Amino acid sequence: MAPRRKRQRKKKKTQQGGAAPFFVDFKKGVNVTKDLIKALKKPVNVPQAKAQVKSYKQQYQDCKRRGGSKSLGSWAIDKEYAAKNSGCCIM
Repeated sequence: MAPRRKRQRKKKKTQQGGAAPFFVDFKKGVNVTKDLIKALKKPVNVPQAKAQVKSYKQQYQDCKRRGGSKSLGSWAIDKEYAAKNSGCCIM
């Protein structure tokens, strides 16, 4: 009987070079904070918002009962009840 050969282990590839620099977009950061301040000044009708969320979840459960396989987040994005964050900024 021939002796068994051991499989040679391959070295894991490591990333070469330094880290990528961070680019700060101050103009976008100012716009984001302006939008947040505007949103805080508008009053929110809490009972109406809760009812709306309840209806979204009910529609999602109906979709799941019919055989849907999407997560709540991706389902809401497809139905345009929610939106993906278009980008981030480092402040």
